[in-house]
Amino acid sequence: RLARAASPRRTRLIGSPSSEIDMPTSRRTKPRTLMSVPTSVTGAQLTVEENVEDGKCVRMLALAGVCQSDVLVGDDGTLSEAQPLELVQIMSLLTLAWVSGGSVATPGAPRVLLIGLGGGSIARVLSAALPLAGQMHSVELEPEVIEAAVKFFGLELSDPHCTAEAGDSAEYLRSQHQRVRELEADGGDAGGFRRDVIILDAFTSDGLSESTQQRSTMDDACGCLSADGLLLVNLHTGDPSDDPDYYTARRVLRALCERFDSVYQIVCRSTQNLIAVCHRGEFLEAGAWQARLVAQLERREVAVACDGFALEETMSRFDFVGGRNEPMSGDDDDAPPESP
Repeated sequence: RLARAASPRRTRLIGSPSSEIDMPTSRRTKPRTLMSVPTSVTGAQLTVEENVEDGKCVRMLALAGVCQSDVLVGDDGTLSEAQPLELVQIMSLLTLAWVSGGSVATPGAPRVLLIGLGGGSIARVLSAALPLAGQMHSVELEPEVIEAAVKFFGLELSDPHCTAEAGDSAEYLRSQHQRVRELEADGGDAGGFRRDVIILDAFTSDGLSESTQQRSTMDDACGCLSADGLLLVNLHTGDPSDDPDYYTARRVLRALCERFDSVYQIVCRSTQNLIAVCHRGEFLEAGAWQARLVAQLERREVAVACDGFALEETMSRFDFVGGRNEPMSGDDDDAPPESP
């Protein structure tokens, strides 16, 4: 679906009770709603709220009550550069490690595409850490989400370094891939339409977006990558005994292994997220990945954003899955077990 023009709506901007207006955020006792509006494409209720948890003020963006992004807010109202979500840290670090580690042809001007903006956490980290000549572009289905990311989550858009557009992600990838094919068929240079890293992080209030699960979307994403590009896919998994998301994630991993030479996975320890890491060519040893990640964590802006990142523990969950020449193991079925 392409984003429709925004329908008439009422936006509620609600401040703190008068007795708490000037109070430091960590001392507030009541939740504060900053924005509440139905989105113009799906109609899901988008909310931005602040809550105090363990003495810390957390601002959260949610769709239909499901958290999409959060950020810490200081007593003076400033937003923390530190990213509290493990999956945000992992995907940001992997992107920077890839474009800065010698894998791409133009490390001084890498091109990154993010599908699914949310509160803009990943875009915020990458726009601060990528070279100024680099490009960080995001595609988000709901225009209200982009509005909230800019207004309440510190995302600074500046063409051409950090940009965002509202639209259907599957259609965007399809059109970009088609343009690549047309240019190359005519002997032209399609480099301007290819990306060094593509991050598929598209979720709806019901879970992983349908488009991310479609083989055509994977084909289009693969076709939009540079020859030495990296694809990251954020998946949700769970207990194979009762969670169908486990089998959805396995189906996506199998499809990725059919398209890439090297596919890895990192299972988050704090959430039931699984990050698929895909590229062409020979797989990188764990030591090579770790060295690249260490180099990024030595950069001030990255260290601040990824404060508390457990590198050694994360590497223990970084596993090679397979690839075109090494089919994914079929130790279990691609369907939930039948009830007795």
